[in-house]
Amino acid sequence: MSKVSNGFSAFSKAMNVIKVHSSQAVRLPPMQHQTVLIPSTSQPSWGGYSIFDIKEKGCSIHEITIKLNISPITGLTGTQANFPNYNPSFFFLQRLEVVINNNILDTIYPEEQWLRNQLFEYDEKRKYINQLCGDYSNAAQRNALATTQSEYYIPLWSLFKQTHLFLITNSHEIQLRCYWNTAVNNINVGTLTGIPQSTINSGVLMVKLSRHSQGIIQNNLKDMHPTSPFHSRFTELRYGTFTVNAGTSSSNIVLTPIVGPVAFLMFIVRNSANLNGSNYWNFQSVKDWAILDAASTNITGGVQITHKDALLLLNKDNTVSSFCTEANSSVYIYAFSGNVPDVIHSGRSLGYHYFQGNEQILINFNSQLTANVQVDVYAYCDAAVEQSSHFVKKISVL
Repeated sequence: MSKVSNGFSAFSKAMNVIKVHSSQAVRLPPMQHQTVLIPSTSQPSWGGYSIFDIKEKGCSIHEITIKLNISPITGLTGTQANFPNYNPSFFFLQRLEVVINNNILDTIYPEEQWLRNQLFEYDEKRKYINQLCGDYSNAAQRNALATTQSEYYIPLWSLFKQTHLFLITNSHEIQLRCYWNTAVNNINVGTLTGIPQSTINSGVLMVKLSRHSQGIIQNNLKDMHPTSPFHSRFTELRYGTFTVNAGTSSSNIVLTPIVGPVAFLMFIVRNSANLNGSNYWNFQSVKDWAILDAASTNITGGVQITHKDALLLLNKDNTVSSFCTEANSSVYIYAFSGNVPDVIHSGRSLGYHYFQGNEQILINFNSQLTANVQVDVYAYCDAAVEQSSHFVKKISVL
């Protein structure tokens, strides 16, 4: 490619030369963009443990999706419209650990993964994702999947979407350690009777990657010298779950598990006695809330944030979808960064508040609680993957 006058660039291919505007002129190294299928190393099963190994080399990893083949639900009698059905496939997992070079770089939780895809994908793309995993808002679609042998997809929103990690040596090999939820917690039977039966037949990874030329591989290997390793930013999840007992109308929750540079924080409230079926994704509203420091000083604007302020005013900027306008979709987000969607997609640092582990969430409920509730808090901290030719590890970023 060569530069010519008036902002145009000339391209040569074989004997043809074309002249285009500089806005269309891009220089890219040679690469192949592929989606590869990698069978599970061990068999996934309800309530069990299995692993996937990614040993690809000379490539950048962009996205990883788990694809499961699952039997129809059997063992039930009776008739009820749209039953039986499975939960959306995100909830098939209990948790998933991303391991590189025997270091756990990140832990993935099902509710949080489901929330990322509902909040931070535009509605058009969110529609595709919900069809892949079983649409939470369409029991008829999930019933149709559950009455025949079907494939379910779990698109993982992992550090690879932010870092596009370059894999070169054996030290860069990835292992996904999957702890599976039980079938009972993921099968909804309605008024049907009997003992539901279900089997996970097989599991495979669908890995979206780009393969690089030998020259690019060697250049990147030089950037990964052990004395001067390469870094890739991502938002590390810090997670805490707390119980608030019935009989109270407000609660101060000390965020002991959350330490580090928090770009943004979100929380949900659910009935802790009934965490199954659609209650996985039906969230209770609160009257108002605030985040306090160790001295009980409000650090989120000086006054409590009301339910409507949070869901409609703040979340119109904190999210990119219309999810928070739906029923039972009370997800409360507070941003210390300048742009939550940009942070969660790119891993860029756009500001943070450093949590010491003694901050609190003050929650005022709409009325006195008649049952215990569970409050799940998800904090997204600035972090980075440090990568050399011989090791990979996670570091905090300040």
